[in-house]
Amino acid sequence: MVYKSIRTAIYTLFPPKCLLCLDSGQNGDEICAVCRAELPWLGHHCQRCALPLATPAAMFCGHCLHKPPHFQQCLCALHYRFPVDSLLSNFKHRAKLPSGRLLAQLWLDHYTATARNQPPELLIPIPLH
Repeated sequence: MVYKSIRTAIYTLFPPKCLLCLDSGQNGDEICAVCRAELPWLGHHCQRCALPLATPAAMFCGHCLHKPPHFQQCLCALHYRFPVDSLLSNFKHRAKLPSGRLLAQLWLDHYTATARNQPPELLIPIPLH
């Protein structure tokens, strides 16, 4: 409770700016509504490896049907292209923590909106190399 009131006070005094266009953030997020809407959301994808699929009728890609990976599901929210690649690069190589916080929040928002009441068993960070 104290943390939430401190955070509210900080955002009141120093409102967040959108990390992409530097406009005002929205609802305490570091992204504005326009930039959020223009993000490359994943859309229809393989239920196992998260690669985009051409047809909405398919649930798995050909590779996963032929030789399934050693994991059950990859939870991904965005395509790895601009501006997501820039946010990741800023976070990993330039120590821009707000970029990492924004990406984590976007993933969490997407996951909670699409989750099937099963939390992931494991979260794996991707190494720099």
